[in-house]
Amino acid sequence: MTITQKNFTVPVLLIMTILFGCTIFKTPRVEDAIYKNFEYEFAFQVPNGWHVQETMSKSPDIGLAGLFSKDFVVMLIHPKNNGMIIVQADKSNEDILAVGYNPDIFKGRLKLRIQDREKELITGNQIKNYSYEIGPLTVKQGYGPSFIYQESAQSLAGEKYARSEFLNQCQNKCTCNIHVTLISKENDFQNNFQVFTEVSNSLRKVYQ
Repeated sequence: MTITQKNFTVPVLLIMTILFGCTIFKTPRVEDAIYKNFEYEFAFQVPNGWHVQETMSKSPDIGLAGLFSKDFVVMLIHPKNNGMIIVQADKSNEDILAVGYNPDIFKGRLKLRIQDREKELITGNQIKNYSYEIGPLTVKQGYGPSFIYQESAQSLAGEKYARSEFLNQCQNKCTCNIHVTLISKENDFQNNFQVFTEVSNSLRKVYQ
């Protein structure tokens, strides 16, 4: 490589670094039993005995888990508990901080999203006993303003799920939506639900 080529290459690399710096994120990782995701700016405690898995099977036999493959980020599994905890994430342009000043408006929008999902779930997936409950707009310690709700249902094959959503402002004034879902055999559901609650309660903000 000539000196001229070197002189040209360095500025180009600097410009590329500046242009793409906003879209380059640290690799998700587990540090001291804390899973950290820098793109969606969240972290949570990995419960003892549960393993982090960053891919989901594409097999048609995965049951209820297949309903939550969209926006999949990471999954926790336990070799003996007959349960899994799936974490999904996406971004929207909904300004939670602005709308947060009027909880009724935000709650109305959230209800519409939930009702659309209910129709989708019930239509073709043999789901029964669908229910949801919306909590108040709160400031979750270490995370920020969040509208927290929980939905649950069960399949005719004997699986049950519970799901919570946490909304928080992230980069570029986007809203990061974090969805935490427990899927478990009904016989083991209650024990796994306690772990699911611990994971949800440990959700925290993490920065790039």
